Amino acid sequence: MDLYATPEYARTCAHLGTPRTLPRSGVTVLTREVPGESGWYDARAPYPLLNTQAWTALAADLDATDDLLSFVAVIDPACTPPHAVLARVFPDRLVTFKPHHIVRLGDWPALARVDATHRRKARRAAAHVEVEVVESPSAHAAEWVRLYASLRARHGFGGAADFPDTALAAQLALPGMMLVRALRDDHVVSIATWCVDGTRAHYHLGASNPAGYEVGAAYAVFAFALEELASRGVTWVDLGGSAGVSESDDDGLTRFKRGWASETATAWLGGRVLDADGYRTLAEGHDGSQWFPAYRAAVAA
Repeated sequence: MDLYATPEYARTCAHLGTPRTLPRSGVTVLTREVPGESGWYDARAPYPLLNTQAWTALAADLDATDDLLSFVAVIDPACTPPHAVLARVFPDRLVTFKPHHIVRLGDWPALARVDATHRRKARRAAAHVEVEVVESPSAHAAEWVRLYASLRARHGFGGAADFPDTALAAQLALPGMMLVRALRDDHVVSIATWCVDGTRAHYHLGASNPAGYEVGAAYAVFAFALEELASRGVTWVDLGGSAGVSESDDDGLTRFKRGWASETATAWLGGRVLDADGYRTLAEGHDGSQWFPAYRAAVAA
């Protein structure tokens, strides 16, 4: 089972809501109180993606849910069903969210489809760092937490990806998590984590400190990680999309991911109203909002 589909992973997203596993589909959602509206709750999928094969059962679960206002999710491109099935689950909002950058590993180790600048930067970085896959990711939790704190300080981000330190450490212990790290002068300067499920994998999270940025260590880490994934029989890797809610050519993360990718795949955003009267009451005054649920537009949550 894909790591993102497990209740164990959802529990590491508790900063986004209280995990609840639905009985028919086994999908774990995160319930959360609506800001400023005591007693009103809705639900979202765990960060970053909803992954399931039980779409009919999920629709039935949502049909039977009577204590939440709405449910919203970004659907994993790896398991997107036919459009009619997706529309049954998400009848109230179904839109393309943003493209995900996909690596097909059939050409590895030739790297034939990788951007030439990325190849050059990876070779240059490899001259300055030593890269390795660690055998026990959880044994490296402390260094991962320190690097992620450095990333947080550098970019000042919050929101869904702002995992507490305990969650970052807990994720490393989950089955299917792969950790690749780069060392410079025996100090860890860059780490990337990957969720591996058979022939598919997702890039999860990554971080570098100033010493890593100085030599472009992330390029060496990604090149090494993709070679490692190919050696494990992985043929399809989802690197995810851009930061934020929309694609931007000015986003450095987008340019970085695009340089490795051989194609893109669409991630859909789905929304479903579960309590029509309650939703209408809270959404009043947000007519025309493209946000779902509309009553969260002001807090962009």
